[in-house]
Amino acid sequence: MIEGAVTQYEPILALVSRMRQHEGRNALLTRADDTADPIDYQSATVPIEITREQMRFSTLEDVLERSLGIAQGIAAQQARRMFETIQAVTQKTGNAVDARQDPKAAWLELEEKVFTDFDPRTKEPVGQVLVIHPSQASEWKRRSEEWERDPAFVAARERVRQARLEEWRAREDRRKLVD
Repeated sequence: MIEGAVTQYEPILALVSRMRQHEGRNALLTRADDTADPIDYQSATVPIEITREQMRFSTLEDVLERSLGIAQGIAAQQARRMFETIQAVTQKTGNAVDARQDPKAAWLELEEKVFTDFDPRTKEPVGQVLVIHPSQASEWKRRSEEWERDPAFVAARERVRQARLEEWRAREDRRKLVD
């Protein structure tokens, strides 16, 4: 119940693939480019206090409410750790993009750097998620609508996407099929 509720509080976590490790304390994360790092397991804890009186007279609704509070706390910790890890990795790999000076140029740089997969039928990018802080969402929406009216920007973005599409085609051509 708690595990399922976590993604209700932080929907971005539903997009992260998971595996249940039944044995061992170590695991290795292998990326699409064949680089690998050990997984740094961290616990997520949410303290709760229940008085003896509450334990004696709790209803099912009380238990569910406490469980959802636990799920919300775990979701917040997992999301925060995920974004901390993404920030550390993008800094380490040189893939961080600073949009403070020129957001439009930064957007194109971001499109150049991001690993992109495409739908084989439509040739449209798939699996991309843009996460923007709520305080910035309306500003980025306004900017993106403005950029969509700029033919130079649209053409530059299309050139970048075509280059990403060609890279994807090359990756797909190198794949080996397993019988």
